[in-house]
Amino acid sequence: MATCILVDELKRLKKSSYDAVDNENTFSDFKKYMHIKRPVEDDLINTIETAKASNKKSLILVCGNVGDGKSHLISYLKHHENKYLDGFTIYNDATESRNRHLDEKQELKRSLHAFCDDEIDDGNVQKVILAINLGVLSNFIDSEEGAGFRRLAEYVNNNKILIDSDIADCNANNDYFYHVNFGDYHIYRLHNETVESPYISDIIEKVFGTEAQNTFNQAHNNCSMCELCDCCPVKHNYEMMRNPVAKKGIINVILETIIKDKKILSTRELLDFLFDIMVHPDFDRKKYGKCDEAARLRKYIDYSLVSIMYD
Repeated sequence: MATCILVDELKRLKKSSYDAVDNENTFSDFKKYMHIKRPVEDDLINTIETAKASNKKSLILVCGNVGDGKSHLISYLKHHENKYLDGFTIYNDATESRNRHLDEKQELKRSLHAFCDDEIDDGNVQKVILAINLGVLSNFIDSEEGAGFRRLAEYVNNNKILIDSDIADCNANNDYFYHVNFGDYHIYRLHNETVESPYISDIIEKVFGTEAQNTFNQAHNNCSMCELCDCCPVKHNYEMMRNPVAKKGIINVILETIIKDKKILSTRELLDFLFDIMVHPDFDRKKYGKCDEAARLRKYIDYSLVSIMYD
């Protein structure tokens, strides 16, 4: 066995993996399994239904930071059995131009032409969803290309989309624009005088749970066929994360970092972090298997979850 089946499967959590990129045209069984319902999902569905009911053109801004799940949620809703996004044009990932001759601001100007000040009242009925990072939205509004979108800029400023604030009523006194901002939703909460995160807990359960459809669990079950299974640090790290005490400890470390260091932790970064504490960057199954007992023990300690966390 040249490679480690469990490590190969865990690589799907990395930022650089194919699975880390969402595309509205496809939604794999793996992404369906990894999907976790959050309050932002219900709010976006309600916003979509409100926009659908309008007899005017509608632009829904799905805003947030890089890797926080905007594209994933849009893809999920597009492929949902309820056909939530039927009738909508989707611009998913506005940070990349679809035309190599246009930069991102020029591409936004082209994509949103129907909502510029000169065209917005033309009587046509277009329904558009735009997934956009907050920094890109801010740059566009302040740019030369955004000069013809003053009504959009006014909506963004009135709803305080670009600054930290309580969730605003994005539909109040507005005819054309709607928004859902991932930045308005914390991934932790205060409960019984403690800080907890059902969302992080659910993600960890998706990766380390024993459900039959969990491909990580399937790979772990195959570890028994490996001659190194009794001394494999990756296997033991994976099993450690099934311990409720270890799981709670990891969540507490993550939450402490978010709160004390004011760290914005995206879903993509969280999944990447789970890979990093499972698999030491120097772990090589073939080289590890050739070590003598003493060297292997030293590497085992270095490659253990606790060492990786605090080294």
